[in-house]
Amino acid sequence: MTRVDSDQAACRHADPDLFFPVGTGVPTRTDIERALRFCRSCPITDACLQYALEHDHRYGIWGGTTPQHRRTHYHQESPR
Repeated sequence: MTRVDSDQAACRHADPDLFFPVGTGVPTRTDIERALRFCRSCPITDACLQYALEHDHRYGIWGGTTPQHRRTHYHQESPR
């Protein structure tokens, strides 16, 4: 099981709501891009993604991926 050292996470001081955008349209896409920018600068992105997959996190931005990306590329099921 993957352990994530959140002390190293680029997002550790960010508002958690940023990583769980709600809705559709330009504001949501902008929030998603802002969240993904944190991931691009993060030293633990791979561990974060692995953690999300192991714990079946179907919502939110994890390890530089959106829920749609995880469903497509990692065969994670759609949220119920």
